[in-house]
Amino acid sequence: LELPEEAGRPMRGELSLRGQTYVLGLTPYSMRADGFQLLVQRADGSLEQREPAPPATYRGAVEGLPGSAVAASLFEGGLTATVCLAPGERPWCVQPLALLGLEAARAAHAVYDSALVQEREGLCATPEPASASAAPPPTADAGGSSTKLCEVAIDCDTQFYTSHGFSEAATQADVESILNANEVIFEADLDITYSLTALIVRTFEPDPYSSFDIVFLLSQFI
Repeated sequence: LELPEEAGRPMRGELSLRGQTYVLGLTPYSMRADGFQLLVQRADGSLEQREPAPPATYRGAVEGLPGSAVAASLFEGGLTATVCLAPGERPWCVQPLALLGLEAARAAHAVYDSALVQEREGLCATPEPASASAAPPPTADAGGSSTKLCEVAIDCDTQFYTSHGFSEAATQADVESILNANEVIFEADLDITYSLTALIVRTFEPDPYSSFDIVFLLSQFI
């Protein structure tokens, strides 16, 4: 993939899948809400509002494939992308080899079927599955759209921050990359989009979280 040095400009790139070459057309995209805030925890535990780095997220499609969708993020090491060739199909994933710990040029990427990703052990924090009849059917707004907007605020613990090289910008970029990749699937399957209202980055211990157990963490978050 031939990539621009910095995010913020439209780009096109060729991708080889199953012996066929596809062209991705991507434009800058932001999920940030109006009034989005980046809040950084200081040593005394207080939260300080900081100026966020520019978004590095993109959205687009595969040229010549109606109904296709692509969510991507441009990092210093390369491009990560979730590529949906058609509605309902399992997406393909793109990751730069450099971000996988391999010595490689910035243009070198791994492309793989998401079905090959190993599942991690875990469980849903909701004890009982929701009833399908509990939610009302979607209704179109005055403009004819039934898309639902989910407002999201994200709190990054100290471990997540340190795993990104003690960098607020890298932490922010990864959060938005993950959310962007999720949104392209939820939008296609469920007509759900995200609006990121705030991002908290915990840069000092102690943070509010004292466990690695997902259920216990959820109770601390709430």
